[in-house]
Amino acid sequence: GSIGLPYILARGASSGPPEPTDTTPPVITSTVTGTLGDNGWYVSPVTVSYTASDTGSGIDEDASDLGDDDLLSDGDGQSASGTAVDNAGNSATATASDIDIDQTDPDVTVPADQVVSSGDPAGAVVNFSPTGSDATSGIASVTSNPASGSVFPVGTTTVTHTSTDNAGNTSEGTHTVTVSLVLDIDIKPGSDVNPLNLNGNGVVPVAILGSDVLDVTTINVSTVSINGSTPAHNGHIEDVNDDGVADLVVHLTPSDFGIDTATPGGTVLTLTLTGEFNDETAFSGQDDVRINGNNENSKGKGGKGPK
Repeated sequence: GSIGLPYILARGASSGPPEPTDTTPPVITSTVTGTLGDNGWYVSPVTVSYTASDTGSGIDEDASDLGDDDLLSDGDGQSASGTAVDNAGNSATATASDIDIDQTDPDVTVPADQVVSSGDPAGAVVNFSPTGSDATSGIASVTSNPASGSVFPVGTTTVTHTSTDNAGNTSEGTHTVTVSLVLDIDIKPGSDVNPLNLNGNGVVPVAILGSDVLDVTTINVSTVSINGSTPAHNGHIEDVNDDGVADLVVHLTPSDFGIDTATPGGTVLTLTLTGEFNDETAFSGQDDVRINGNNENSKGKGGKGPK
């Protein structure tokens, strides 16, 4: 007999179309999220997330590593990786690298509080040098407000120092600059030893010396004092040292200086004069005097005594 056609077709036929072949890896991308500071540095924890797709066999979620990676610590050059696997067993990896994180404020070291003297009512130029340090991204700048080298007015000024690291983190510290206005004074002008008689009833002249930056006519004479003594009159203008600049001369009573009358003769004391300008800016000045002995009974205006 012969074999019929239907039998031949039955023996050579397949059960269905061939299974498709997937040899293409999936596509995976990484995304970095966090607070970005300066110069590419993050200033917060960083999260790296992953997205995967596969147009062939699809993503095998169980075999893939697509969970978020959290980078919590400071440091440069950090990285994180995720892996996608498709249902055909193909895989691909995405790596987010060169992640720099600095969440820590830098350190700032400020100068000690400063007290300086000036003979200029406008104040004084004051210099200082704050420093900063940062263990991770390094220091970008240290600034001061007011800046070092500025003219600081009479009185106390608070200076704010700001340290900034390369990630943009900042920290602040302060110190104070106090400028005291100290003027040149001359007790008993023309007398080198400035003898002072504690037993006399007279007054002694005290000159506040003017300069090219000091106009003595702006001094409130009523505020001028040595240890609480008050001027015997309103003072007068005179060039006591022949420098071509006006000086203010006031007369004060030594018995009001608070000096112990039993102070031995020949003792040298430093007296401090205080006062204010018309705008209430305070000033001071110092000069030495030599106490006359009990047998040196100099009296009268000007307190004449031994030279």
